[in-house]
Amino acid sequence: TATHFVAINTFDDLTIDVTGSGFTYDAMGDILSGSANSLVIYVAAVPVANLTYSPAISIVSLQDGLDQYRSSGFTNTTLLDALFSAVPTTTTGNTGPDSLYGWDNTDYINGGDGADTLFGGGGNDTLNGGTGIDAMTGGDGNDIYVVDSASDTTTETNANINTGGIDLVMSSVTRTLGTNLENLTLTGTLAINGTGNAFNNVLTGNAAANVLTGGAGADTMTGGGGNDIILVDNAWDQALEAVGQGTNDYVYATNSFALAAGQEIEGLSANPQAGTNPINLTGNEFRQIIRGNNGTNTLLGGGGNDSLYGYAGNDTIESQAGNDSLFGGTGVDRFQFRQSQLGAASGIDRIYDFTAADYIKIDTASVLSERALLSTEFAAGTTALDASDRVIYDQVSGAVWFDADGTGAQAKILFAVLDTKPVIAASEFLLF
Repeated sequence: TATHFVAINTFDDLTIDVTGSGFTYDAMGDILSGSANSLVIYVAAVPVANLTYSPAISIVSLQDGLDQYRSSGFTNTTLLDALFSAVPTTTTGNTGPDSLYGWDNTDYINGGDGADTLFGGGGNDTLNGGTGIDAMTGGDGNDIYVVDSASDTTTETNANINTGGIDLVMSSVTRTLGTNLENLTLTGTLAINGTGNAFNNVLTGNAAANVLTGGAGADTMTGGGGNDIILVDNAWDQALEAVGQGTNDYVYATNSFALAAGQEIEGLSANPQAGTNPINLTGNEFRQIIRGNNGTNTLLGGGGNDSLYGYAGNDTIESQAGNDSLFGGTGVDRFQFRQSQLGAASGIDRIYDFTAADYIKIDTASVLSERALLSTEFAAGTTALDASDRVIYDQVSGAVWFDADGTGAQAKILFAVLDTKPVIAASEFLLF
């Protein structure tokens, strides 16, 4: 391995220390051939940039680079104006403002300290501004931007994914994706937030409590550790939380939304809760708190011991499996149960605010269309009185049973308890 010093600009006292092997020289002492493994660039004997090449750069490419340095010129505020290479490079700036340039292959450009300007060029580049307020431009390719300041800028000029690539911003501060950037990953341990753009974004939180906002597009948002908030605005968004990550993760939806299976999310709510647009919300197999808005909602609990809140509006609330807590709120609400899901294994639900204005709907295989329960199908007390009874209600305890054959051989099934123990009759029940 040999070392060669090249003087580029004597006004700025700029030299380049070239390390490599197999050097041959011309009459002026310039390198004609060989391989270069690294360049260290000095201004006034102070190293301002360290460039490493793996594999080693050929001397032809190196000579092209040196010619570019000669033609560019340097000042004390711009420590390195141009770095061009035809092979993958690792480029590191120094203290103060640096301008670092990649080329058309894979470049790893680190600005170091100061307010740096980084240009990746073509290829799949990684741009890390380091400390300071940095400006990073990726160019074509699948680029990665490392951001540590809210004032850092990330620029992608190509909106075509086929040529501009799928780009990732890795940010340790709260960040909103700029134009033409696709994905955002929050890093570090601080509670910070991430916001997408009009593209179909992939947003990923860190181990702390994050707020992820997809924006327009069909976005995929993963909260990670911590108690996260995920904001969705269309049915094609995905809200993801692995089992055991966080204990109070919430999804807020401006539109109808269903939680995907396997995602341990503790809360699902209309956004805003004071809104009146009709919205339908569906839980999954885990325990959730599901909150509608002041409009007409359909709330489905899924598995787990859920709590469902209808608020204002004429809501339909269906618990499905689990021992659920149901709150209709104001309005004429319908609490819906399916015969196929009734039984000890499916749980017993408690309705906390049932009034005579509300309805209990029971899905039975024998009813072809919705109809009111007949008075001959309703029994007050704790047992069926004849074979036609289908619903039994005990006002003393608030217990409600379904009985498929009245006084027949099949046992009655306790499926709900009315906490307010209201005076009700057959007219409060619907079959469908």
